Amino acid sequence: MQTYKGTYTDDFGTIDIIVENDFSTLSCVIDGVRFSGGQLSDFEASNKYTAEELARFTFYEIRIYNSERTVQMLCNCIFSIIIPQIIIDKSSNTTFDVDLKLEYSLGKPRLLPGQGIEHEHIKAGFIINGQNFEGTGEDVETVFDQISKQFNDRYQFKNCYGCMFGDYSVYGQSSFGGMLCYVLQKEEYLKVKTKNDYTLLSEEVSLVQETYICEKYEPRKPGTGYRG
Repeated sequence: MQTYKGTYTDDFGTIDIIVENDFSTLSCVIDGVRFSGGQLSDFEASNKYTAEELARFTFYEIRIYNSERTVQMLCNCIFSIIIPQIIIDKSSNTTFDVDLKLEYSLGKPRLLPGQGIEHEHIKAGFIINGQNFEGTGEDVETVFDQISKQFNDRYQFKNCYGCMFGDYSVYGQSSFGGMLCYVLQKEEYLKVKTKNDYTLLSEEVSLVQETYICEKYEPRKPGTGYRG
């Protein structure tokens, strides 16, 4: 379990929050209401609350696949949290810690129920020796891709995104926490170059967050796997 300090902002103002992450589910208490979800964009209230307790929040509806259940997801807000990360300095083969500031903006609901929200935008970055590294996009992969290009082969992420065996499904992924870990299929995974090559891999893979790291981490090399 890790905890991240941050803020939550909506039409009623900005308040301090603590986000808890067990690397499967994120959760936090906002103005007395506990929310949880696989990522910040699918937060739903963890318990039943009165209309008065939920008055400050905006929600959009989403129907669970192959289910009659409809859930209310939090939106029309901005999360800003600090996530500790490890960076590799490739020139000296050493590592150091950085505070990744991640800003997650969720727009208002679309006019018709079930059509999601107007926008979902992520901005993240940190500073190394006075230099700012920052990326923006609709998902963490895009953001980290932009930052990696700014590294100019000097630095590398030491997390699941920067791992040799972290990749994404050929069918798409969520904005955060949708990486697949192929560490148990190393030889087969290293043969993957195209979408069709994924037939070589077992479907029994772990879902991991881009910002997570385990003891089996290996630095990713360019051109590896489906995402390159």
